[in-house]
Amino acid sequence: MNYLQVFINAIVVALMAMYVYKNEEIMEKMSTKHYQTEKELDELKMVAKSTELKLSTKAETEKLIEIENQQIAGTRKLYTEIENQQIAATRKLTEVENQLNAETKKSNEKALALERKLADEIKDMKQLLSTKAEKKDFKPIFKACSGNKQSILDTWKKSKMEGDISNIKESCTNRHLRSTLIDNWNGSLIDQVKVELFKNEQLAVEMYFDGRGSTSSNWFTRSRLRDNSFNDLTRMSTFNFFSMNGHQAVGRHFFINQDYGGCENDKGWMVVIDTADGKPRPCIMDKLPGQDYPYILYGPDQQLIHYGHGPYAVANMMVISISNLG
Repeated sequence: MNYLQVFINAIVVALMAMYVYKNEEIMEKMSTKHYQTEKELDELKMVAKSTELKLSTKAETEKLIEIENQQIAGTRKLYTEIENQQIAATRKLTEVENQLNAETKKSNEKALALERKLADEIKDMKQLLSTKAEKKDFKPIFKACSGNKQSILDTWKKSKMEGDISNIKESCTNRHLRSTLIDNWNGSLIDQVKVELFKNEQLAVEMYFDGRGSTSSNWFTRSRLRDNSFNDLTRMSTFNFFSMNGHQAVGRHFFINQDYGGCENDKGWMVVIDTADGKPRPCIMDKLPGQDYPYILYGPDQQLIHYGHGPYAVANMMVISISNLG
């Protein structure tokens, strides 16, 4: 080997050493840079994580605030609903209380009215018993007979100069008997008015009315009824008619009736059928076969009757009398 070859080899070795050194330097720099890069990356990750955490915390905080606001709104709504319900309940309670007060007042008024009515009944009964005990005399002022073809109501109302009825036994088969005392009716002097129905000259029905302060046309009413021979007739009974005029369209006068239920179910205590044949007669009781008007029907067993079913009785005569006060 010559010196040139050695020299070249030495140069090659030197170059290789320099190359290795240079590479190691480069590798060291790259390693340092890589380390710095990883460190920066870790720092960036930490920053990112911190930022993410902050963002997450902010979102959660906003969510919590939103939930809290919803809870506040829900609580306010609930309080408002409860308050409205309490107000409505208070109003309802007030309304119920007012109704109860009204019902109580109404019940008290009814009880008071009933108490007064019972007191009046007792007073009237005591007075009636007292009157009966005194055995006051009754004076006949009217006598009507069935079948004489004269209206009983018209005769009662029509003024005639006939004076007093001198003989109650006088026949009324041709005409009704009427006293002028009816035209000179003085309610301040009259105590009682008595109505009697006779069949075959036997007393069948009697009724007593309060005549005090009355007129000749208003004494025959439920409010003035004092006593009677019917077992089921009182001022507390149910009526659709209780008057002298009665049901004038069909000529039912001196009519004491409970109700209409169709001709078959009409119920009452007494009626004067006072209509001529040429006028409306809707039911059987209004047109008895072979019976001339007027005729007086009543309950033969001293009680309410069904006119459509019977049995009912026909009185031959009705007598009205009065007693005076004092």
